[in-house]
Amino acid sequence: MNASIEQMMDIQIKQSPTLLPFRGVMAEFFRKHMRFEVLKEALAEVYGNAFTAKELEDITRFYETPTGKKSIQLMPRYRQRVNTDRKAAK
Repeated sequence: MNASIEQMMDIQIKQSPTLLPFRGVMAEFFRKHMRFEVLKEALAEVYGNAFTAKELEDITRFYETPTGKKSIQLMPRYRQRVNTDRKAAK
């Protein structure tokens, strides 16, 4: 989760460089409020309402594969690219 937080902050700062002086404050906030322990119940409810137990097992198995692990690493970068492309298209 910490790697995701770091990637998210990098993306936000790249999109809004004026945030750079606040990186430390942002990191502290995200580490406090975006920890798995804090989000676990909400995530379980959202995923539990969206997927069956079998689908959740399938998703878990996928993310344990090399392709699933790669997708986890690349998703933030590609989300950033999509957001940047959408902004440029406006």
